[in-house]
Amino acid sequence: DVRLDLSSDLHKIFGLQGEDADRIKHTLRPRIVYEYTPDIDQTEFPEYDGIDRISEKNLLSYSLSNIFTSRRKKILHRDEPDPAPSDSGPLPSLYRQFARLKLQQSYDINKARDNQPEPFSPIAGELDWVIGRYVSLRADAAWNPYEREFTSHNVAAGLADTRGDRLFVEHRYTRGQSQTLYADVRLNLIY
Repeated sequence: DVRLDLSSDLHKIFGLQGEDADRIKHTLRPRIVYEYTPDIDQTEFPEYDGIDRISEKNLLSYSLSNIFTSRRKKILHRDEPDPAPSDSGPLPSLYRQFARLKLQQSYDINKARDNQPEPFSPIAGELDWVIGRYVSLRADAAWNPYEREFTSHNVAAGLADTRGDRLFVEHRYTRGQSQTLYADVRLNLIY
């Protein structure tokens, strides 16, 4: 089999005058992946279940990711000593990836050659977003371009506090298969 993976990163840094961050870096990452596995006769090998056969593949996948990273200067706490005079350089910075958005789709070359319908996969999207220190969101979805509707979508949110308490809620949906609501609560009763 053969796999060729091409990607590049494009960066732009934006200055801010905020308390939480003084800079935000936006990274744009286009990516193309080609995967090929030939159709080989495997009848001479034992077959115990469906994963014992390697199916042929001739697939071109492409994606575009947007990644956002914030930077802020490290603040010394009261119990930390001041930097030594010889360490007169700038204080270290803290970096945190706070958002990511990715869109991806594949094109099946074998389906297109055999004149099979729908050589394009659903368009998949993923979003991760950390809102402050204690709130995070995650979502993903798949949209079928032929049927012009979503085949699945999932949304999750997490809340936390300084005591270690945590609330997590997630809704998962796959058309024609399942719809689930999941929740998890953790309470820190004693330190």
